[in-house]
Amino acid sequence: MFILDYEDRVAVAGPDGVRHAALLTGYVEPDAPGRAGLGHSPTSLAYQSWKELSLRTEQRLDFEVGRILFVDGSERVAELSLKDESDGFHYAVVLGQ
Repeated sequence: MFILDYEDRVAVAGPDGVRHAALLTGYVEPDAPGRAGLGHSPTSLAYQSWKELSLRTEQRLDFEVGRILFVDGSERVAELSLKDESDGFHYAVVLGQ
């Protein structure tokens, strides 16, 4: 099993479509280890195998279900639950199907 530690800027959009800047951290098991790197496989970032995802924002989000927009242009629906309010707002992330 090949797992990468992941951290990158993303946008998260609520039901109203307004985008908020966020930092996404977690672990990803690339679908094609050994290729040129994550993001160079046929599977978009949104549909890789993610583990222990969390999101940090500077502003509190007023929604619990939104869309995460990844740097490769892919997106995925996610449930967000507030975990911590120190040094910004930290959310646990559960990606939808």
